[in-house]
Amino acid sequence: MISVVIPVYNVSVYLDECINSVVNQTYREIEIILVDDGSTDDSGKKCDCYAKQDSRIRVVHKTNGGLSSARNAGIEIAQGENIVFIDSDDVVSEDMIEFFHSEIKKDDSIGMVTCLLENFYENGSKNSILRKYQKGIYSSKDYAKLILLQKVDNAACAKMYKRSIIGDIRFTEGIVNEDIIFNLQLTLKPFNVLYTEQPFYKYRIRSGSITTKISPRRFEFVTNAILIKEMFTSVYGDNMDSICNGYILKQVADYIGLLAKYNVRKEYDDQTLFCKHLVQNNSFWGMLNPYWKSIDKLKYLIALYSPTLYHLFLNKIRKPV
Repeated sequence: MISVVIPVYNVSVYLDECINSVVNQTYREIEIILVDDGSTDDSGKKCDCYAKQDSRIRVVHKTNGGLSSARNAGIEIAQGENIVFIDSDDVVSEDMIEFFHSEIKKDDSIGMVTCLLENFYENGSKNSILRKYQKGIYSSKDYAKLILLQKVDNAACAKMYKRSIIGDIRFTEGIVNEDIIFNLQLTLKPFNVLYTEQPFYKYRIRSGSITTKISPRRFEFVTNAILIKEMFTSVYGDNMDSICNGYILKQVADYIGLLAKYNVRKEYDDQTLFCKHLVQNNSFWGMLNPYWKSIDKLKYLIALYSPTLYHLFLNKIRKPV
């Protein structure tokens, strides 16, 4: 059986579309765990209604604790050998779970199957691909490198995990960007990852997301990157230093660019100063990084000396495809 964990919090307007895309999966042997994380709209009532209509649906009502808390609650009661996480405002193709299940059963070494994400916007804009990389099977360590090089997404959704590789690892509560910490913790274990370019998962981009605006918590992307380096150093020594250092600097550069976009560098003076010192004291991390292309080094230099220009440069190269 496959356990599908869906955290739910004040998403009534999107919830029907999400749940229906899961209920109608071609693979039927699933349990659907709806974790109502203290919703104040009618999302919780909708969950209960769906549970009455489909015996495969289980509902958990809990006080609000955030996305990580809700996912962890789902993991604790999940009965399946494999687990899939779906965000309650997203939509999945009807054959996603069937494909994931068939692939993870083919090879005992495969601990995770993941697919391409497509994003779509509230205003109806054309879907654009978030990440695209060559399909294939990768070791967990090589897949961790792809995440840190930002060649593949770091989301917990759009994946099927063997319950055995999750073990006692849980999502860290109280932080942002928790998905990458969870996935990279898993990759410290030995297993293979199957990646497919098929876009089974449709990721909704909503205005006000922490990843699309500036807030004090956005700085946690930088501090998380530093923690990730410490995590890998404890296991691999300095063998992953170049990749981890590059990831840190890219998070710093993106944060500096975001501050420039909203013209709030003075309001975030402490964080700005921290980023400047980190970049200035470790400039060789970028310029001598063997994983960085010339364009990466150029972006790094622009971020260091002209954050405003970096923001404009970043917008130009991030046009939807």
